[in-house]
Amino acid sequence: MEGVTGSPSYVNNKVCWLNEKGIETIVFDHYGGLHLNREIVLENLLPYKDNRMLELFFPPSCFTRRQRARVLERIKNTIGEADDYVIESNSTRLALWGEMLAKDLHAKHLIMNVGEKLTIKSEEEFLFLDFKLKRQELFTINYKAIQNMFKGYRDIPDEEAKNLVFLAIMGVKAEDVPMPELNYLPESEYKILSFGRYKPYFENMIKGVVEFAQKHEGERINFLIMGDVSLSSKTMKIMETVPNLFVCFIPAKRPVPKAVFEYSDVVIATAGCANLAKKTGVMTISMDVESCQPLGVMGYSTTDSVYSSNPNQPLYDVCSLLEDVLIHHSYDGATKLTKKPSEKGYEFQWGLINNDRQYWPRVESVSLDHGLKRLVETFVLRIGGIRLFGR
Repeated sequence: MEGVTGSPSYVNNKVCWLNEKGIETIVFDHYGGLHLNREIVLENLLPYKDNRMLELFFPPSCFTRRQRARVLERIKNTIGEADDYVIESNSTRLALWGEMLAKDLHAKHLIMNVGEKLTIKSEEEFLFLDFKLKRQELFTINYKAIQNMFKGYRDIPDEEAKNLVFLAIMGVKAEDVPMPELNYLPESEYKILSFGRYKPYFENMIKGVVEFAQKHEGERINFLIMGDVSLSSKTMKIMETVPNLFVCFIPAKRPVPKAVFEYSDVVIATAGCANLAKKTGVMTISMDVESCQPLGVMGYSTTDSVYSSNPNQPLYDVCSLLEDVLIHHSYDGATKLTKKPSEKGYEFQWGLINNDRQYWPRVESVSLDHGLKRLVETFVLRIGGIRLFGR
């Protein structure tokens, strides 16, 4: 599992915690989709490199009964015998397989969804997730994430939603490792870093950086975009028209070099990437994954990194916040905001395990959507199998 992404980092850190507790752990994943040959760089996940299964990239409903049985049999053969089993799934797609496996093994099955922007796309999906929710077997990393997930199906009050949040401890730290790319950058007055893989807020972020550069056309600005990012030709052309803006794309790195944060004057990021940047001491503008607008400067005008928890959230834009940080130095010497730490870490999750075990009876028929693409995938998988689809 390569790059800076939340789910692999969370699993990597949790495997370490479980191993320290003497709990045997086995990981299965579909990370990379059709590109399962991606390098695994997270140390605690290396022992499970042979457990990457392309089938898990698709919901069980895409396969025939016999095909599903083969997938589950392969997993069970890898797991082996044990006195008891606990299954954790980190996405809805994996949760469908997890529920089927849990039923076979009479295991406890928890869904700890590490996604930031979650939606329900079918009535069958709603019924399954609502079943898990009522059994307190479904949690997300932010209370707004679970509210948005069920939007249009049921309302979840704030207090109830806040009890369905778990702390996804990523365990990622910036480290003292070489970063030779920094030696080849041109001199500049301002250094802006976008940290993390592509997300929908990128268009607003780039618009704001371009606007800032145009307002200060006499100053050289280095704009580093670090992560797995693919931008449209239109967006690229917009940046290329600004002569004082030097754009440098840097691939995701593990471990994360501390030097890139020491080099930067300000970072723009969201979720775990924003939290990591803030911990290094660099000024960090966090972005709302829902509105795609800035939440503020972390530790000064906001404590949020994914969604706004402020009912009176100010309307910020990227350019004005860059002005505040780089030109007006508005936060120099300002009192920092503190956020009450979540107590729902790994110990909380482990406390959810009990002998009350029930399973959704029709999980193999749950479809995550009914679009043409899914119909084609189902046809190809059922007729030709996973090898034909992967060609």
